[in-house]
Amino acid sequence: MSTTPFCPSLLGGPDVASIPDYRKLIEQLDSPHRHVRWDTQIESANPAQGVKADFKQSTFYGMPLSIDALKKRNAHHVPQLKPDGQVDYAILKLMTGEIALKQIAEQVYAQFPDHFESLAAALKRVSELSEQYSL
Repeated sequence: MSTTPFCPSLLGGPDVASIPDYRKLIEQLDSPHRHVRWDTQIESANPAQGVKADFKQSTFYGMPLSIDALKKRNAHHVPQLKPDGQVDYAILKLMTGEIALKQIAEQVYAQFPDHFESLAAALKRVSELSEQYSL
């Protein structure tokens, strides 16, 4: 049986799942990984018996994190860009508000000829980054 907040019907229907005292959902956005933690309390029908079960639950252990990924998140890690990161960095540096996307793509295509199949592919990547980061 699951008590995940994503499937309330598995808790016994929406009536049980909607009672806020039974489940407190705390979402933490930890980009790029989303980790959700929730508490589940099962109380006895007899108030004198109190809480029958108290669970602290999480999606943390269901998230596959490699040792390499954890090392890269360490505060003391000294990162070095991979080739894709170097290309994106070069593109972003050219987004100064003075050069059109086509010109940026031409420069990046000339600088990284092995990275793109064509100028159109370079323009596609430049356009994606423009959509994501430009004003």
